[in-house]
Amino acid sequence: MGCTGLAMAYELALHLRGRAGERQVKEAKVGMQINGGGVIGVETAVSGAHIFRKVE
Repeated sequence: MGCTGLAMAYELALHLRGRAGERQVKEAKVGMQINGGGVIGVETAVSGAHIFRKVE
């Protein structure tokens, strides 16, 4: 996961913790991140999907 993927994970964590300020999604409990990068021929070289859940 590159810089963009890390930024997306950080943003999700902010929302789940209720610390995203003006961007806050009300009552966020679950978030999903999908990220891909690199190219092999005409296909994406790497893809990843992560699901984040608020633990109370």
